[in-house]
Amino acid sequence: MYTSLMSLLIRSSKQYIEEAEDQWVDEHLEEWDAGKFSVGDRRVLLTYWVAEAWKKLYQDHQDAIIKTFQNVVYLFLRTVQKITSLRYGSSTYDDCRLATSS
Repeated sequence: MYTSLMSLLIRSSKQYIEEAEDQWVDEHLEEWDAGKFSVGDRRVLLTYWVAEAWKKLYQDHQDAIIKTFQNVVYLFLRTVQKITSLRYGSSTYDDCRLATSS
């Protein structure tokens, strides 16, 4: 699930960045064609396009992002619980904390 979400987010973010760039260039076509923007200007513009893409990405895929984050955190906590259970012979976080404090 994690890798499929990551590929979805990467594909979507690239698409959204291109859309933001295309929209901006269409609105400023004369200046763009005249070469009025330095490399530094274009770098700054790219940060704006990425920010716009992230807003759209989050709006369009908010539920999937949150669900995947929750699943990753859950898997991480389950792994920690299994490791501490094997190491300290306890099954819960509170048991492990008590075992390490003595």
